Amino acid sequence: MMVGCSREQPHHALLLKAEQLVDREPYETVRLSTEAIKDSLSFNEADHALYGLLMTEGIHKLDIYIMSDSLISQSAEFYQRQGDRKHLARALLHHGIVCFHNHHMAQAVDYMKRAEEIAMGLHDQTLDYDVCETLGELNDEGNNRQLAIRYYLKALVAARKCGDVNKEATILNNLASAYDRAGDAVRQAECSEKCLPLLDRVDNHVKASIHTNLASIDIKKGFLMSAKEHLVQAMNLEPQETTVKLYADLLALEGRTDQAVDYWYQSLNGYRPYVQIDAYQRLIAHYKQMGHHERALHLSERLNTVYQHLKENTDTTNITELQTKFDKESAEESSRERLVIMLVAVGVLAIAILWFVWYHRRRMRSYEKTIEKMLREYQSEQESSHQKWNVTEQLLNSPTVLHLHSLAARGKTPQQEDWIELYELGKPFLATLSHFHLSVKETNICMLSKMGFAPSEIAALTSSSPQAVTNSRIRLHAKMFKTKGGAKDFDREIREL
Repeated sequence: MMVGCSREQPHHALLLKAEQLVDREPYETVRLSTEAIKDSLSFNEADHALYGLLMTEGIHKLDIYIMSDSLISQSAEFYQRQGDRKHLARALLHHGIVCFHNHHMAQAVDYMKRAEEIAMGLHDQTLDYDVCETLGELNDEGNNRQLAIRYYLKALVAARKCGDVNKEATILNNLASAYDRAGDAVRQAECSEKCLPLLDRVDNHVKASIHTNLASIDIKKGFLMSAKEHLVQAMNLEPQETTVKLYADLLALEGRTDQAVDYWYQSLNGYRPYVQIDAYQRLIAHYKQMGHHERALHLSERLNTVYQHLKENTDTTNITELQTKFDKESAEESSRERLVIMLVAVGVLAIAILWFVWYHRRRMRSYEKTIEKMLREYQSEQESSHQKWNVTEQLLNSPTVLHLHSLAARGKTPQQEDWIELYELGKPFLATLSHFHLSVKETNICMLSKMGFAPSEIAALTSSSPQAVTNSRIRLHAKMFKTKGGAKDFDREIREL
């Protein structure tokens, strides 16, 4: 509570407004953040942290890559110190994205998985969507198709809970692309068909991706005219890497190889390795066919560089292994935390047991002192302590005895005051029992048996089982009357005592 109350909060109005828009209008978020930094002299530390987060998050949502992580790393450090879990999860996620774009895979996986771990306990559907979509793309780029699809499906659930059409269409489109690269044309078509009803309700970026996937399906089916229509619409909306490469492939199928070559060269400058590799392969095949072996060799050398770079970032720091390692370490940490909690619980239980034993012994000592005091008082009286105590009808119907019957019927244990009142009624009998050197519990059983309480009632009043009461009565018979006998013999003897 003290940490929460002492948390430094951002106060700059433009930044606060920008944060409200980051998910829906990333461009406006970047513009407002840029405007706010002009007044940076009025920034506190929280404002600087929020500025770094919003700029990085907004730029990423615009599909622009950031090469430096200085801004977002400072934001993450601030939110870590503040204990602000939601902002920390966002900062870690986008720090991971920066590392991913810079091919620092080990760091990227660590930051993204930490963000996922924090997000799991926040129940924020927008954050869940961002985390799962990013991890899906991470695995998609690392050729971990099954894991990518699993994360995309989680993101789809979050998108539908958010009620955001753009998010839903984006993930359906990502799923279609993942199924395409996995060679599952049936599921690719299913996901693309689900995008069709959303086509007129999404932004241009998502719309271009949908048209690109639909074109990919049409090319596989041989519907080149339909595929071209989709690609032209996608190119007019936003010429994405996959769109440009696919358009080049279509031009080659139409025999317009010279134009296709220009688009394949454009595809070499993208960020997605699988697009670059396919473009290189098609150019190499084209130049070999044309007899330009020197140019084909040059492109082959460049392709080998791409392969080598990809190998360094997928084999030496395998994305799947990194995630598995993180999950394993996280599970071990959770196990350690559960063990600590269990040990604390055992400690608390042990303390409770010790306290109960101490309290019980103290209570027994109190009973013993009460009995001794009452016996001394009785013995000081003139009446002989060995006179037989007759249990009269009036005594059996006394409020104390009736109260004990009521407690027994409800299965409740008498308080110390209840026992004292019973001892007060049976002073003469207590004096007789004192000669047998009985424990407090044995004394109570004798008192209750003398007054006609049933064994089940005695069990309830002395916190014992009926069998334990029976066994105690048998032992008491031998101890007090020096003869063998059963529980019923004890009852008869005690009532005549």
